[in-house]
Amino acid sequence: MAAPFDIDTPLGTPRTGCVCEEPGHVPAARRVRAAVSAAGETYRVTGVDGDVVLATRHDGTPARWWVHDPAPFAEHARTVDPTVRLHDGGVVRVGSRYRSVATDGVASPCVEGVVRPTGTRYAFLQRALPLDPTLVAVFPHTASLYRLDPPMRTRSGRYDHVVVLAEHTEAGGLTRIFPADAEARMSPGDLPGSYGGGTDHVEALNRAGYEVVLEPVPSE
Repeated sequence: MAAPFDIDTPLGTPRTGCVCEEPGHVPAARRVRAAVSAAGETYRVTGVDGDVVLATRHDGTPARWWVHDPAPFAEHARTVDPTVRLHDGGVVRVGSRYRSVATDGVASPCVEGVVRPTGTRYAFLQRALPLDPTLVAVFPHTASLYRLDPPMRTRSGRYDHVVVLAEHTEAGGLTRIFPADAEARMSPGDLPGSYGGGTDHVEALNRAGYEVVLEPVPSE
């Protein structure tokens, strides 16, 4: 088992930011499919200014694009033919890759979401739990037991197992992560990842920095 990580440290705290998995934002697949089947509008990349790409449209009109990673555009501007095509949805092909640009200076080309802590962390689904009779009369709910690898560690302690409880409330739901033992006996106190406005176990555990997976099948 991997060593526990401290979710209260700067590296362990979930935050909101660009969640693309490779340098430079990659546009959504549906936008790439649309770009491949369309002609696009021709521009010449002339350089970059900070995170802004400077370009000139085919009719001579200057343009400015805001990007996540300007380096590929700067490199392309130095090539013999710095021509690119801008497609609907802000998709531009630079070299062999499609990238997103924002053409209005307001919209961000980045996907905003919860950035998980570095490293691979798994929440193994152990089993769904029966309805808690103390909650049945209050809110419909679902609950499951998960084993964490590595364990979560906060200022309050180290947790190898958690129960995720999602309550379907009139306000849109409440999903909480509770400390638990291997028998699903819960302890009080919400853990990081708990959130209001939804009833998604996976979302809560992702917010805590874990990917939800099933226990591996034992080899015979």
